[in-house]
Amino acid sequence: MGPGAIFMPEFDTNILDLMRQRGALGQRIRTRLATGDPTRWLEVSAKAGGEFVDKRTIAGSVGSTTRVEKYTPLKALFSKASFGLFDVEVNNQQGNFPNLVAGELQDRIEDILVMEDEKLWTGKVATAPLEYDGLLTLITGSFAIAKGESIVDGIRTKVASMVANKAYRIRPTAIYLDAILLDLLEQEVKNAANTMKDVAAREVEVVPGLVVRGLSTAAGILPLIPESYLEASVSGADTLYKCAIVTENLIEYHYVTTPKPRMFKLGLVENLAGVYVVIKFGSPVVRGAGIAHSIGTVTR
Repeated sequence: MGPGAIFMPEFDTNILDLMRQRGALGQRIRTRLATGDPTRWLEVSAKAGGEFVDKRTIAGSVGSTTRVEKYTPLKALFSKASFGLFDVEVNNQQGNFPNLVAGELQDRIEDILVMEDEKLWTGKVATAPLEYDGLLTLITGSFAIAKGESIVDGIRTKVASMVANKAYRIRPTAIYLDAILLDLLEQEVKNAANTMKDVAAREVEVVPGLVVRGLSTAAGILPLIPESYLEASVSGADTLYKCAIVTENLIEYHYVTTPKPRMFKLGLVENLAGVYVVIKFGSPVVRGAGIAHSIGTVTR
């Protein structure tokens, strides 16, 4: 951002308040300092396992774990507000400028958080190189529920197959789904008395202010979290709804300096405008992309 950029920590409280109002996924996943650019991590692809040995000789084979290095480039999220000299002086004269600045800068912070909530799901480097890949691209596991098949049964069966994988200890933690698909699931439960037991009557607060119901699965009761960015698509006469079964402790956000947006005030530019910049550096990381998570398509 060049010389003359001043960090504005007085907006940190506003930023933290807004972050608590963001989408559920961004609040529930882990944040970690990036290892560099690109940020790197190791994933276990094979384990040697343990063995029983003679209790007196205590000698056995030497085991080794196969680890694969993976990496992803970091990206910059950016928003800017500019106040012309005339507008600043007129509003100062009327005593309105502090309120004007506060409202405008809050909008810029919200712009970044809303964009991030969306791109955590839908980001796609192939079509927009400056973005990062979102979960719909990073997650390679998938399943489908055909027209006429039970939504509840299809999701529960997929979770059971993930838990049954003996090579990895997978325990999904949440189900994100299109809000209309959630409504269809609840209608299915309401209209079929024998499936009522599959949806827990007890409500769960997944993030402050968001209370949802849970689905009984082989991994326990998983919260059903509505997500507006899992948008449906149309194929002929059919509508294809999206859902995501995820293991949230294996999803991370790697960041530089801080996981929250930061605000800077720049020095006056040539046209004497006052410029404020909100910026954040980071990228999402999905471990076990084909094993610990799965994107579902429900046809209706």
